[in-house]
Amino acid sequence: MAPDKPQSKSDVVASVEEIEQAIAKLQKADFVKLNAFARNRAQALGLRGVVESGEDLVQGAVRALLEERRHWNPRKVDFVGVLMGAIKSTASNLREAAETRGF
Repeated sequence: MAPDKPQSKSDVVASVEEIEQAIAKLQKADFVKLNAFARNRAQALGLRGVVESGEDLVQGAVRALLEERRHWNPRKVDFVGVLMGAIKSTASNLREAAETRGF
């Protein structure tokens, strides 16, 4: 099996176009939820000595979704959930990098 193909029917890879369409459909309430989640993650990072704003986490998550191969099955997870997962992943990577540097 080729490495860039989904391994099963439930392992759906989102295209850039699908992600762009999902971003365009986000509502104000979605942005409020995403920003609150990202601010919470940024505050937790601040306790570890990592200075990162919630807005930076949201932008980093969107950029990661557009630039990297992402698995997303819209029938199982809404796009806000995918973005929250990407924000969580970005924050986790930043935390791990800070811990590696000894913060």
